[in-house]
This record gives sequence, structure tokens and C-alpha cells, in this order.
Amino acid sequence: MQLRFLGIIPNTPTDDSPTIWVDNDFWLFDDATVIFNHFNGRGEPVGKEITAEQSIVDLCRSAFAAVWEHATPHAEYKPE
Repeated sequence: MQLRFLGIIPNTPTDDSPTIWVDNDFWLFDDATVIFNHFNGRGEPVGKEITAEQSIVDLCRSAFAAVWEHATPHAEYKPE
């Protein structure tokens, strides 16, 4: 499995933002298993990968935690 560096959130101190953006959809189960969904250039699903490798699980958990604190609660979401 390969993670590709996509960028750093602009105008945010590096220690406050995740520096790696995973370019595929992922699901994290029980802080133990990650499933990556892969898509082609048209957005169609082309496969998935499942891993329990601890360093990858930790990376996905920390990325999720970093963005979750900036999320809009569902009850407060107003589509534009």
C-alpha cells in the first residue's frame, strides 16, 4: 500500500494541521483496521485495500482527529 503526499493545509501552522492527505477514501474500524477505497479518474470504484499495520492505522487516526475538530456539527450544517 502506498500513501501519496498531497499537501499541507495552507495558512495553518504545520504543528496544527495534518501534513499528509490520503488521496483515497478510507474507513477506520475500532482503531485497529483501515479499509482504503480506490477510484479511477472518473470516480468509479476500482478496488479496496485492508490493513491493520499499526503505523498506517495511527496515521489515519491522527488525520481524522485533526480534521474532526474543524468539522461542522450535523445539526448546524446549512448547504449553500
